[in-house]
Amino acid sequence: MTETPRRQPHARPLTTALLTAALALVPGALARQAAPAPGAVLSGETLGTVALADVGPSVERLYKRSGMPAPKYAVRRYRLTVSSTDERGRPVTVRALLYVPDMGNRAAPLYVMGPGTTGLADACAPTREDAARDNWGNYEAHMRSYAAQGFVSVMPDWANFDDPAKVQPYFVAGSEGRVMLDTARAARAFLRGAEGTRPSDRTYLAGFSQGGHAAFAAADLAATYAPDVRVSGVIGYAPAMDVMTLFRERPALGPYLAQSYAAYYGVDASRIISPRWLPGLGREAARMCVTDVYHHYPNDARSIYRPEFEAALKAGSVAGLDPKLADLMRRNAPGFAQTGRQIPALVVTGLEDPIVTADAQLTFMRRSCAFGRPIVQRAYAGANHFTARQFGFRDTLTWMRDLEAGLAAPTSCLDAKYAMPSKRAKTPEKGTPVFVDRKR
Repeated sequence: MTETPRRQPHARPLTTALLTAALALVPGALARQAAPAPGAVLSGETLGTVALADVGPSVERLYKRSGMPAPKYAVRRYRLTVSSTDERGRPVTVRALLYVPDMGNRAAPLYVMGPGTTGLADACAPTREDAARDNWGNYEAHMRSYAAQGFVSVMPDWANFDDPAKVQPYFVAGSEGRVMLDTARAARAFLRGAEGTRPSDRTYLAGFSQGGHAAFAAADLAATYAPDVRVSGVIGYAPAMDVMTLFRERPALGPYLAQSYAAYYGVDASRIISPRWLPGLGREAARMCVTDVYHHYPNDARSIYRPEFEAALKAGSVAGLDPKLADLMRRNAPGFAQTGRQIPALVVTGLEDPIVTADAQLTFMRRSCAFGRPIVQRAYAGANHFTARQFGFRDTLTWMRDLEAGLAAPTSCLDAKYAMPSKRAKTPEKGTPVFVDRKR
């Protein structure tokens, strides 16, 4: 693969560098300087260009089962450091990878991608993924493939990576949403005034699993936190939208949730995690990346959780056991802010998904339809949690391009299966899809 070094489009002005150096000589001057604005680019690094002929071979492994449309453009790559904030307005710094299609001097829609669960430790930051060694999602290939179709594409790490004193706010909607929106701001700021392709004023917020949770959180926050970011659509690839459901359906991730909520909110992890696993929580959940976590923890609620917490999950009675935790779960279930209701949405589902199940995604679809959002689902027989993105690649491109062309946002909500049921539907026989929109 040929990667040609390219000149960085934005060099730091010499006058700014000299002023910073001068201020550093004045005691306390830098401390009195205002924190960078959310979405400011703190640094940028050119990573080279992937030639058009090399894009396909570099991403074909990701699309081995699903196939993919032919790439259209070479892709320029950058690493950014971005200023953001937490829910309390305190500054945080995140890294992001930016992918720019080589389309000449023109504008292209901005696609902001939230990665799925990779882990809580610094070594697990999504931008550090080496898919050949440990494939957490093959995000490099995913981002190249969207950029090569004509979308300026950017993917951030979540907050608190590279901060040894803090833990990633895992499934904290307010933190994730701010990171997504500030990354969109930074991508525009970095390319503003540069030669070549630049972002248009239209933004698509997308995400896989945890990142889908973040994309809808960002859509909820956009009108109040980042009114300068025009959100044209939101995309969830197998989105994990409900924390309680994730605790219940994927116990192996329960230690991540407990560790993060304990560090961020002060939740008592001893009321969640069983005595067998609790003593090692800080050594194991806090340090292991997701592949190791899946090998280390059994996906067995009876082993992972305290009996009373497991029972409350099954009965839907967590509020009676731990009102604070139940309230946090409710607050971190995004997608239902009135200010974001008009934003069109797409949900991409693998019907064989064992992590965020088809039933869990159907529940979110039904709630979204009842809420009044223009939302459409594309579901694929034979696709699982890790392949839904790939099977949905063409349909996602079509959905965004149709919106770009001014077509009305499609909806699945006229289908009777998306109506809120009056009572629990009968469980389908094994092997019978709950819903199927597309087969591949």
